[in-house]
Amino acid sequence: MIHPLQQTLERYLALCSQTLRPSSVKGKRIDLQCMVQFLRHHYPKVRSWAHVRRVPHIERWLNQLHDSPLKPNTRITRIGALHRFFDDMFDWQWPEAPPPNLILQTDLPPKEYHLPKPLPQDVDQALMELLRRVPSLRTLGLLLLRQTGMRIGELVDLDVNALDQRDPGNSTLHIPLGKTRTEHVIPVNTETADIVHAIQAQRGSKLGSTPIPASTTPYLMVDPRGKRPCRCTYGLTLKKLAPSLSTTERLYPHRLRHTFATEMIRAGMSIQVLMKILGHTNAAMTMRYVEIATADLRRDYDNAMKQLGVLKNLKLPVPVSRSTEPTNLHGIIDILITTLETLHRDSANTPLASPLARFVKRLRRTRDDLNRLLEKAE
Repeated sequence: MIHPLQQTLERYLALCSQTLRPSSVKGKRIDLQCMVQFLRHHYPKVRSWAHVRRVPHIERWLNQLHDSPLKPNTRITRIGALHRFFDDMFDWQWPEAPPPNLILQTDLPPKEYHLPKPLPQDVDQALMELLRRVPSLRTLGLLLLRQTGMRIGELVDLDVNALDQRDPGNSTLHIPLGKTRTEHVIPVNTETADIVHAIQAQRGSKLGSTPIPASTTPYLMVDPRGKRPCRCTYGLTLKKLAPSLSTTERLYPHRLRHTFATEMIRAGMSIQVLMKILGHTNAAMTMRYVEIATADLRRDYDNAMKQLGVLKNLKLPVPVSRSTEPTNLHGIIDILITTLETLHRDSANTPLASPLARFVKRLRRTRDDLNRLLEKAE
């Protein structure tokens, strides 16, 4: 007989499946099933969600989650899924609903901040040359990812007639519903259009006169046997090509999207345009690529400063007597403040921004205090 906790969970997931994708429902099941197992193992007498309390159930579960090897973002997802589960039951007035406010905002661990990981320019160029030398369906698909910045799921679901060339010299590619559940159209150049044509020519090439099966007919990416390659196929292809590149970089399809977006930002593309091309619904997602570009600027600036030897030649004065000139110290503090202010601007919207701002403020106060002390000494 199904456990009452599990029975309520199944009823909830059945309702979620009416509005969420199967993959999203599957994720919810994994996150919430952990709580069911926890309660059944540690508190077997709890047979209804209405009996769950902050102490001891939720706090003990949170402690166990904190001690687990799960990454912070995974823990955030699980806590958020349980919080939403409790809130939905309460809003729907289910008799199994627990009391409100069992999970607090402070229960969430700090979110991990991951910047995009574009391929180094030499690795990117070598990979593109290698993919062009072996024009199979998989390598052509990877080239299309690199040229358009699509997600792997969008490539797999691409329509056979996604390329629109009704207006000569103004080709566009229709990107299907993807991660953000939005369709969009992006402009493509002649090289990208040629890649699409090459894929169309290879679709189901081993079938001969036999038509492509109806289940795969609408899709662009159809292998020589008439089947749709799964997402993992493209990752395995990159993994096999890695030894030929003599690189330690980890290659996977989504890095091609990061490389495309970063390249566009470096070339001067606006955030609004890149946001449309990538299919982002939140500008904050696109701003991460700007941070990559400013990191490049910071690196080049630091390298130039080292070459000039400006920072190396700075020497702190030793305050052994009144004869030591304080102006050198003032200049050093001013240079340090200016450098940190530049770094602060380059680090906007990153976890480094706030600590840098506080440190610069303390430096300014230190400089002002030093000025007052020297004035009194005179």
